[in-house]
Amino acid sequence: MADLKEVKDITLPDEEIIELRANFISYFGRAIMEKLDQKTMLDQIVKWGNQSGEFASNLGVSLSEALEDTTYYRTFIWEVLKEEIKKQNMSIDTVFELSSIIDPLLDKAVFAFSLTYVNIHHET
Repeated sequence: MADLKEVKDITLPDEEIIELRANFISYFGRAIMEKLDQKTMLDQIVKWGNQSGEFASNLGVSLSEALEDTTYYRTFIWEVLKEEIKKQNMSIDTVFELSSIIDPLLDKAVFAFSLTYVNIHHET
């Protein structure tokens, strides 16, 4: 999500914002490390997207500002993975396997976030 303190005069502590972001990133780590089945991970990421979309909508954060951070999340995740891929000398097959886990989860999170945000916006 966009830096919520800059978007609106919101009194969220930095720790809470960091926790929201860290929780989101942790889903990707768990998907890779715990090798959870795709349905379980998609269910968890949709739940996160729904809660975050509602949260951002209730705060009055614009959808475009909130979605702008998607690029930062994707870049951060792949930068960390790139370092590990190099360290571990992983095969191209492994890289594609990682991509088949990460990208659908991020896409699903953005979809759930957006859908919830728009639905709440329409309701209000």
